Amino acid sequence: MQNFIITLLTCSATMSAIILIYMAITPLLAKRYQVKWRYYIWLVIVAGLIIPFRPSFGNAIVKIIVPGETATPTFQIGTGTPVAVPVIDAELPFASPGISLWQIMTAVWFAGMIIFLVYQAIRHYRFMKMARRWSEVITDEQTLTLLESLKRGMGIFKQINLYLCSSVGSPMMFGFVNPRILLPKTALPQDELQFILKHELIHYKRKDLWYKCIVLIATAIHWFNPIVYLMAKAIDMQCELSCDGAVVQSTNQYTRQQYSETIIGVVRYQSKLKTALSTNYLGGKKGMKKRLFSIMDAAPKKTGTMIACVVVFSIILSGLLVACTVGSQNQPPIEPSSQEEPQSRVADPTFNTNPNTQNPDSETDAKYKTEADFLNHPDGVKFQAAAYRAAKAFLNGDLEELAGYLSDSYTVEEELDLFKDVDYMILKWGLYDMKSEDDIRASYEFQLKGEDSVSYVSMELIKVDSEWNVNFIALEK
Repeated sequence: MQNFIITLLTCSATMSAIILIYMAITPLLAKRYQVKWRYYIWLVIVAGLIIPFRPSFGNAIVKIIVPGETATPTFQIGTGTPVAVPVIDAELPFASPGISLWQIMTAVWFAGMIIFLVYQAIRHYRFMKMARRWSEVITDEQTLTLLESLKRGMGIFKQINLYLCSSVGSPMMFGFVNPRILLPKTALPQDELQFILKHELIHYKRKDLWYKCIVLIATAIHWFNPIVYLMAKAIDMQCELSCDGAVVQSTNQYTRQQYSETIIGVVRYQSKLKTALSTNYLGGKKGMKKRLFSIMDAAPKKTGTMIACVVVFSIILSGLLVACTVGSQNQPPIEPSSQEEPQSRVADPTFNTNPNTQNPDSETDAKYKTEADFLNHPDGVKFQAAAYRAAKAFLNGDLEELAGYLSDSYTVEEELDLFKDVDYMILKWGLYDMKSEDDIRASYEFQLKGEDSVSYVSMELIKVDSEWNVNFIALEK
């Protein structure tokens, strides 16, 4: 969960930067590149939002270290790589109980996504219900003949139904399986109707409804990011601009002017009830100004292949710019120390602190080439079980239980009286000194219930006849 949320937030942040940059340079690109390419470049960006994983680079320009959860106990032999101590007993409470912050964040994100999708589903259902109730099939032969003629000319053979609907103010199309074109109940001249039907058929041929569905998924995943909503509006505008461009492609200025007048006429009345999964004629002064300028612009334009490649590489290489890592709450594990008695170690709230003194003469048996060798070895498993149960017996004041883990040369009785009939909670544990493969020190952090401060049980275990015995155990505060 933690890695997923970090990856999602990093992706959302880097993609937001790409979105804002692309939106800023779109007016400049409009002067040189075809609107169709500008529209489909947005699809690359949407894909980058849906697929959050990127190649990571160690030398990222911006490095973000996110505080992690309580770290898994680790230890280090010599200068080797720190290795996590595996959980070998179901009752070993390595981490604080309860729900972590990352689990809460994941739950909030998931709940927000579900709420967003449910809201969109309700809107779409209400729209479908309205369309079925107030629509009537067009039976006019001239209109149907015009529709079929346009379909044949565009290579469309799918059955597309045509309806009049009193609840829509402008033409629109919806339906993935059974597409429908809704026309408002206003008298439309034959030449304007031809423009309108061609406009909607271009939407169908280019699969714009599926494009809108992909945008909706990206918006649902990043529902918390306001920039994604700006992106969705920009894509809707580019969708209409590119469709306008396809309608007037290879036409003269007079035809372009006629189509502009048709657009002005049909966007005058906008429908109040809409759905994200339908085409619509965008209105508004700003939107209409962009559309009219784009329609009347007959200058030759370049394809946007180069711009698309730049966007793709920007998304892929976003890992080079930003790297997000999880920082452990524990300090680096302790290397072998020259300290002889655990009492000399000053307990630190961060628990696995590194002593300033090191023992250069400390050596480990060649049998363990790596830390993992020890952890996976039966000796390591026995060590963890013995250390935990000895600490538990010590905190419970159970001398009889603890005696089974004490070495013959060590006794402990006085401190056990401190914990009789006292409730406590073990928070975490860790290894802080491995003097040799037969002599290892560990420490448990615990908290008395009702108190804020924490204390430590430090112990030294030695291996005798393949069994781990406690050679020293004491309380630290």
